[in-house]
Amino acid sequence: MSFYDASLARTDDSFFAVHQSARDLHNLLRCIYVKEKKKCVTMTIYESGMRFIVTGNTVQANAYLKSTLFSEFDLRVDGVLALNVPLLEFMESLNLIGTSGAYVTMRIQGPGSKLELVMRDLNFEVTTQIQTFVAETNLDFNFPVTDIIAKAVVQTRTLRDVMKSIELGSFTVTLRIRPDEFEIVHGSETLSCRTLYPRTSLEVDEVKLYGNTPCINVQYGASFFKRMQTAISIGVKTSFMISNQLMLNTQVTVPQTDKQTVYVEFFHMPESDTSIPPPT
Repeated sequence: MSFYDASLARTDDSFFAVHQSARDLHNLLRCIYVKEKKKCVTMTIYESGMRFIVTGNTVQANAYLKSTLFSEFDLRVDGVLALNVPLLEFMESLNLIGTSGAYVTMRIQGPGSKLELVMRDLNFEVTTQIQTFVAETNLDFNFPVTDIIAKAVVQTRTLRDVMKSIELGSFTVTLRIRPDEFEIVHGSETLSCRTLYPRTSLEVDEVKLYGNTPCINVQYGASFFKRMQTAISIGVKTSFMISNQLMLNTQVTVPQTDKQTVYVEFFHMPESDTSIPPPT
């Protein structure tokens, strides 16, 4: 169902879109939110959809939306449109109407101009304009599938409890992947916790090692996992993929109001003293 009359389109817009749920968009940005003043999210728009990127020194968080998730999606420039948008202001605007039935219209003339958001439900209409900036080139943490040396895919039911226990004061989190099990170990000087997922568990979709290495044992900072807690709390499935450089790519599948799904992914570098055990 379209809420937009194409005959009323402003011809100077570089991009125009309508999404049926402002709440879904808000929750998606909340998953990659970083508590830093004046933090921007890089919003890259393609014909096939849009990508949101937040980058730190050793961490990158991405969120993807296919164009099919929008009732209207019109990119009116050749190639891609990339701009930086203040993240907190973007989120607060989407949440101005907190009802589940509110939808949002987005339009922008180009990088450096103002992003206009119009939120509507049956009783209200709220319009905001957010100043955008020309996007800088982001270091892309992504790695090809051929670089993956270990992978584990689990349901998020028990993983949510693991994330809560990490929040209690862990310093590091170790992921250990063997052919028949996936293990998460975390702790501090006074706390140690071990969660084991046998390959046969109903909570496990896949556990796989590539190559001749019998076990992958990699340590990451706990703060990275705490950043993923929001995404995992609303997600249904989480994939952990480790590259041959020990970069961790975590993908969380998040359901939407219209029964479709989107995914949020996080990249993180390992602790400096981590190494891969030699193959047998």
